[in-house]
Amino acid sequence: MGNPKGDWAPTRDPKRNAEITRQWQKQAANEAAYLKHLQAFRERRAHNLPGIEKYINQQIPILLGAWQEQVDNAITDAEYPVEPESKIFFWIALGGNLLWAATCLVNPAAGLAIGVMSFAGAFIGSGGIQKVAGEPDSPPPAQQPRGGQNRPPAAGRESKREIREILPGERPRMGIRF
Repeated sequence: MGNPKGDWAPTRDPKRNAEITRQWQKQAANEAAYLKHLQAFRERRAHNLPGIEKYINQQIPILLGAWQEQVDNAITDAEYPVEPESKIFFWIALGGNLLWAATCLVNPAAGLAIGVMSFAGAFIGSGGIQKVAGEPDSPPPAQQPRGGQNRPPAAGRESKREIREILPGERPRMGIRF
């Protein structure tokens, strides 16, 4: 523990020296108890790790499979723009978003300019120009079965079954378990 310094240094007062000794002994006991607790924690952690590793290895393919299914559904369910002028509104909205983002590059002393840029960019970026231009809303799409079953699969997209058939020899090498 070393020699005590400052308020913990020995004095000529025997009562104060006894108090300092008690404090040092108390601190040493606390440190020993903490180290014992830390060692017990490390042993418990080392004992529990194999079970956690097995659990994580079981969960990874389940969660990746769910994620892949959601991505596939999002890709097959995505609606393509109907109007040819949607490209122009995309570029206008992108310009509005960039204007709004540019407010972080302006000197904070130009408070009014930042406010105008921020609100104008947010208005333009959220499609306000399209609404002001009086573009009619798109007609509601025809009812489709959930999951986009009436659409052909996107080019280059294979089903999960095809992926599992293609990769059986590669899965162990890549660490994939499903």
